[in-house]
Amino acid sequence: MSFIKNVDLHEHNKQVKKYVIDNTELFVFKNFLSDNDYDKLVKIIDTHLRYEQLDKDNVNVSSTITYGHSSIGWHPYYIPHWNFTLTYNDFFRVYIFEKIKTICEWTKDLQIKRIYCSCQSAEQIGNWHYDDNDINSFTFCLYCNLDRVRASSGLDKECNELYRNMFGKEAINRGNDDDDGYFHIKYDKEPIRIIKANSNSAVLFNSTIAHNGDSLKYDSISLRCVIAYKLVLP
Repeated sequence: MSFIKNVDLHEHNKQVKKYVIDNTELFVFKNFLSDNDYDKLVKIIDTHLRYEQLDKDNVNVSSTITYGHSSIGWHPYYIPHWNFTLTYNDFFRVYIFEKIKTICEWTKDLQIKRIYCSCQSAEQIGNWHYDDNDINSFTFCLYCNLDRVRASSGLDKECNELYRNMFGKEAINRGNDDDDGYFHIKYDKEPIRIIKANSNSAVLFNSTIAHNGDSLKYDSISLRCVIAYKLVLP
């Protein structure tokens, strides 16, 4: 039988939930980073999307945005996402990872296999999958939602102007309400658990557990950025 226990991670994060299901822990965080740290994260992600080569402090310019990211390979009902590597960015590799290691006693021994950001927009449907066969592997996902008007700033001037004319006013009217899409995870002999992927929310779970990142609704003007850590206990 599963139960929920409230636990504290950092002073700024007062709404951490810990689900213990068949001796496997699922951690859910409402506000994983402080406001200042989250603002820095957004700046780095935004700079990657703009591909501003002048900002070498925040972006490894060799980490290009590529299309075709999938944990399950090609599938007729699955639309791959955009992604870029963050493994060598010190803000993610060192600073945020140190926070992940303080979640509980056993997480202090975690090691990084890779870090990347997956970008999912409306109708980029995900599919159920698991990340690894190794029971000692873990996945940490941190969510960042950007409006696509902002994310489209890397387009050429003509396309960008057209995009803003189409969506700019709507984006302003919606504000932060357009935050659709959910994280689904399924433990054996348990109902599917559904967690809203709000900005600055996060989940930590064993990589052998089946899960799915739901797409945003068809008229969404948001871009879901998932900063994914693939981790292992040596």
